[in-house]
Amino acid sequence: DNFDLAIQNVNSFISCRPFERKYFAWKPITIKDVLLCVSEFSSSQSEDFYGFSNKIFKEIIDTIVEPLVYIFNMILDQGIFPSKLKVVKITPIFKKGDRNCPSSYRPISLVP
Repeated sequence: DNFDLAIQNVNSFISCRPFERKYFAWKPITIKDVLLCVSEFSSSQSEDFYGFSNKIFKEIIDTIVEPLVYIFNMILDQGIFPSKLKVVKITPIFKKGDRNCPSSYRPISLVP
């Protein structure tokens, strides 16, 4: 069969080496990591899909940091990202030009 012959010819030019399994491991997220990250948030009052803003998170982070660290590490350990965190609120931001023209705006995605 011509197809089998073609595959044999191609295989003769390809050097195959044994598959080497590589493992990847996440470094656990710490309270310090989350506090540092949140401290770098802008103080924007723009709300995400659920009505939370950076300003709110900055104000309550000391109260919720431990559960957040637990949740983030579970996400990494299980490899499952919750659907509730996959939603965004898209807000049009005016660039320049005609305010009645949709192309004068750019989308901004506010994520939870």
